[in-house]
Amino acid sequence: MQSKTILAPITILGALATVIIVALQVSRQSSGRYQGSAKSEVAGQFNEDEILDVSPMSGSSLLLTGVNSEIPKAKDIPIIRQIPWTLQELARDFRRAGTAMSCRMLEPGIELMQPLVQPKEGTDRALGRQTAFTMNLEIDPAAKSTLPRVTRGAIESYLESHQLTIQAQFYQNAKGELFFGPQVRAGFIEVDSPERTTEPEPMVTASIKELRTLGLYWDQTTELVPSQARTLVLAFRYSLQKDVLAGGKAAADQEFELLFLHQLKDSMASHPHLAVFATSNARTELSLLDAPDPQSILQNSVIAARVRFGDFNMMGMYPSNPIVTGVFHKAQISLPVESFKAMMEGFTSGAPRSLPDVLDELHNRSAAGISEQVENSSEVPTVGDAQPAGESSEPELLQ
Repeated sequence: MQSKTILAPITILGALATVIIVALQVSRQSSGRYQGSAKSEVAGQFNEDEILDVSPMSGSSLLLTGVNSEIPKAKDIPIIRQIPWTLQELARDFRRAGTAMSCRMLEPGIELMQPLVQPKEGTDRALGRQTAFTMNLEIDPAAKSTLPRVTRGAIESYLESHQLTIQAQFYQNAKGELFFGPQVRAGFIEVDSPERTTEPEPMVTASIKELRTLGLYWDQTTELVPSQARTLVLAFRYSLQKDVLAGGKAAADQEFELLFLHQLKDSMASHPHLAVFATSNARTELSLLDAPDPQSILQNSVIAARVRFGDFNMMGMYPSNPIVTGVFHKAQISLPVESFKAMMEGFTSGAPRSLPDVLDELHNRSAAGISEQVENSSEVPTVGDAQPAGESSEPELLQ
């Protein structure tokens, strides 16, 4: 099945939206870009608990960076037993998760991608971090005329040259079994130099905290067993505006989207295998995002956000109050959330089903469709050009 690109207002986009401020910082503070490993130059921008761990792992020559070396205990990992679909439920669970479960930015100057530590039975240990998905930002075409003429080119150029990568943390128990760390990380990179993270504008660091872990999905009545909980549930809070030409903050509404970082059944400590699902359009549609290439340093963005700015500071030159107007998804499959709920409730199978089981089925459907297409074609299918939702000539939903 050839990947489809779906447009919908969704996830994590406020974090990306604020990246735009850096474009102006580049022109004003070009000498302030991070150029080395002088940690003292950047430590002041983080609270003490935000400076990431740099921990040598026993039995390995790898210096593991950007991963919390403290092994999460089952009693300390938040769990979620039911998916909060309504705005009220999500707002409640988002507050309950608190800032401790917010995404943290990777420290500037460290490797974006590192090999995972080889698992070793007999001890709990951190294995490392792995990319879940990557995104980029662009100005909504309808809002380009609102940008200051003097800085418009620099803003657009900056956005084209940077990406934000979201990564999961992995650990193993004494049996060598894989499990999620509850907190995800974000790496900010220049496309021309993707090997190492670069320093983001402080507003980016603050905004990425709007992406929070709600918990590991665990619908059992027993105590959580982290290695058996294969789905990490996250939520993103953002300001959404559908009318691009409408001005002012009052025109934007607070919204939430859900993300599911899901370990597939063949995932193991030596080779984590993730599928990422994301809701869109105020949680009315669910998409399986294109998978990242684990061998590639520079990843293709699977989410491209469009934004406009509600205010301009510094004599009208510097944009602020970023507001999401829409986003393109590079997605393998997409279906209405109501259909997804029906699958979980057992309308098609005759019995209620667990979230991980349904996510497995959706991934298998996608994989089977792609395999069939490859067998019947001499060319491997590629991702087509982005098509806005509702404008695609061939919208594809699961039946």
